[in-house]
Amino acid sequence: LVCELGAVPPLVCDPGQLEQIFINVILNALQSLEGRPRRQVAIRTTYDAAGDAVAARVSDTGCGIRPEFLPRVFDVGFTTKSSGQGSGFGLAMVHGALQRQGGRIEIASVFGEGTTVTLAFPAGERRDG
Repeated sequence: LVCELGAVPPLVCDPGQLEQIFINVILNALQSLEGRPRRQVAIRTTYDAAGDAVAARVSDTGCGIRPEFLPRVFDVGFTTKSSGQGSGFGLAMVHGALQRQGGRIEIASVFGEGTTVTLAFPAGERRDG
């Protein structure tokens, strides 16, 4: 696990939702490492003062996501995991929670090499939801 936590301003958001967002994204990253020869998860935070936004990037050296699956990863019930291994609700929940907080999620992935999930949070006032 690599953590590069840059200086960021405090976020004013729902702490329970923030916890669930990170649990789901980091758990997905860890699960993607099964059977991989090189296993790494990196978490990096940055602050964009011009956009007044905090970004957290969670990157892994896991199996990656097939390109044809990328458009569906936020669909409720969609999973790339084996039967009984995933519900398909994690990334849908993350997407919804970030939208309610005024943020966004982006995923970049290369099948067979790994995935980077970027979580963007607005700095400043609380967004209720």
